[in-house]
Amino acid sequence: MKEFKIESQASLILEVIKALKYNTSGIGLRTIYDIKIERLSYENCRITFIAKEGKEINPTDFFYLGLDINR
Repeated sequence: MKEFKIESQASLILEVIKALKYNTSGIGLRTIYDIKIERLSYENCRITFIAKEGKEINPTDFFYLGLDINR
């Protein structure tokens, strides 16, 4: 798998963005994936993680990111 997409309310995507900026697991994800953020409407956004050259999507990465966001 080369892409992983999360489509949700803008407020939830904002929490993901904060985690990518400030949490250790999020900072690590930024080194492995290219990240694209799209605003779909006033209420909804999509964040797409694209595996960099020679990498694959690892579901465990997103599990730990979710744990960090939930804290």
